[in-house]
Order: sequence, then C-alpha cells, then structure tokens
Amino acid sequence: MKFSYRVFEVGQDRMVAVCDREILGKEFSGDGLSIEVSKEFYSGSEGGENDVLPLVKKSTVANVIGEDIVSLLVKKGLVDQKYILKIGGVPHAQIISVE
Repeated sequence: MKFSYRVFEVGQDRMVAVCDREILGKEFSGDGLSIEVSKEFYSGSEGGENDVLPLVKKSTVANVIGEDIVSLLVKKGLVDQKYILKIGGVPHAQIISVE
C-alpha cells in the first residue's frame, strides 16, 4: 500500500491529510456529496504504513480518504467503522484528537 500525504502545522496543532496514492487528483461524488482529492492538499510526500501511522497518531486532525488508508486505520483501532463516510463509494474519515 502506498499513500500520498501532507502535513500542515500551525502552532501546536498538526493536521495530516492522507490518501491512497492511486486516487490522488480524482473527484468523487454521490448522495449529494462530492470531494476532490486534490494534489495541493494531499500530496507532498509518499510512503507506506510505517510512514503514515506515526503521523496520524501524533496529529491533532487527520483527514483520510481511500479504501486502503481507511481500512488500515480501522484495523489499527484509530477509526470506528460507524464514522466512515462514503463519497462516491470511496471511504473518507476524519480523526480529531482533543486533549
């Protein structure tokens, strides 16, 4: 599994945007919702599970889209299945860490 990701830092907050590499640059829509997996937002670095998991765990906000990344985060217990939104059949989730 290969992912495209970008990290945004503002003060003490860190947001990571991660997508499955093969959907980068595509648009999805359905049920009145749409999302663009834009290169400006989701690209910057590429890597695998060992690259993105530590970033997601240390982030204040994680914005993830794609079958592989969302399934990985469910498997690791970071996303609950009931909070996954499907847009055009593609799973999308957001994780917000409040401490």
